[in-house]
Amino acid sequence: CALFFLGLSATFVPVNPAGAAPISIDITATISWISDSDGFLTGRIGVGDIIRGTYIYETTTADTNGSPEVGDYRHTTAPFGVTLAVNGFRFRTDPGDVDFLVELCNDHNNNHDAYLLRSYNNLFDISVPSPVFPWYLDNHISWQLTDFVTHTALASAVGTALPTMPPVLSDWPENSLTISSQEYSVGYQSFQIRADVISAVLSPT
Repeated sequence: CALFFLGLSATFVPVNPAGAAPISIDITATISWISDSDGFLTGRIGVGDIIRGTYIYETTTADTNGSPEVGDYRHTTAPFGVTLAVNGFRFRTDPGDVDFLVELCNDHNNNHDAYLLRSYNNLFDISVPSPVFPWYLDNHISWQLTDFVTHTALASAVGTALPTMPPVLSDWPENSLTISSQEYSVGYQSFQIRADVISAVLSPT
C-alpha cells in the first residue's frame, strides 16, 4: 500500500452517466505545521488557520489494483477531485486535467488499514514559481488516514470497496492532510502545509 502516496466543490454541475453514484464529502481541518523557508505563505497562511473543502469521487470507478487488500480507484474527469480553501486561497484539482486517486488498504500485510486521497494535477492560488521546464513543478494535495493499532478502521466484510459515507475520524489514529508545492530545478524552492482533519461529512449538495 502506498502509505506515503502524497494525492469547496467545483463551480459547475456534473453530468453523470446512467448508474453513476458520485459521493461528495465536506471536510474541515486545522493547520498544525508549516514548512516555508522561502516565505511564500508568510502573512497569508499560518498554523491554527482553518481549511475547508470538498472531495468528490465515483463509487462505480473500477479498482485497478489486483490485490484483495488494496483498492486503487483513479478518477480522470471532472467534477471528481478535491478543492480546499484557507483564508481565501484555493488549492484544487485541475478540472481540465484530473488525476485523482482514492486508495483503500484493508489489513494490508496484516498490520494496518489505510484511507488515502491524492490529487496529482492541481491549480494553486499560492505556488512556488514555475521552473523553465514545467515537469519540475509538483503541486499536490493528499489526505492520509492510517490505523496501525487495531487494523479495524475498515470493516473486513467490505474489503476495499469504495465507501458511500465519510470516514469516521475517531476510527483512525493517524490523520494528516497535506498541501505542498515544490520545484526541482537548480534553485529548489518549496512549501508544505499539514493539517488535522476535524470533520468529514456528506455534502448537502
